[in-house]
Amino acid sequence: MSDLMKSATFMECGFTPNFLFMFSSAASVGINIWVSFVAGPVMMRTIDRHTFLRIQSKMFPIYFLLNGICSITQLASIFSCKPSLSSLSETEYHAVRICGASLIAALLNGFWIGRNTTKVFEKKMKMEKEEGCVYPNITAALKKDKKYQAVVSAGRKYHIASMLLGLSGTGISFYMMYFLTNVFRG
Repeated sequence: MSDLMKSATFMECGFTPNFLFMFSSAASVGINIWVSFVAGPVMMRTIDRHTFLRIQSKMFPIYFLLNGICSITQLASIFSCKPSLSSLSETEYHAVRICGASLIAALLNGFWIGRNTTKVFEKKMKMEKEEGCVYPNITAALKKDKKYQAVVSAGRKYHIASMLLGLSGTGISFYMMYFLTNVFRG
């Protein structure tokens, strides 16, 4: 990493692209810290799972959208300085890869995994409401219900995929700040 930083230039093209890049990088870290380490854990400890699902189904699409907007802003800032991949320095190209990975994670979660996770958990919640219970305190009938168990299993798989994509986005945003610190430190 240090050889990459010593030999390269990074976004030497003016105030506005640099400001937008830095702002979107900081916003991405802030959004990820808030959702991953404050809002989510607090809600999980203080409200029942059905209420949490309803809030999460409204909040997470916005979270994924904001992460995507931050990534797009970062990419647009870089490409406003140098409009082609071939003109990028090695450091700028590395930043493009980081931003691209973050964008892919946000898009996958926002348009596919996150939506399917919500659909599955809404189905699960409906089945629980019909039985008058909230997971993990489910009735004996639901414990034996193969359809319910299949929904729970699918929900776990989608939730794990969504969580891994979300953690990837969080990790990428932290890595971007580490990367930028090294770029500006020289």
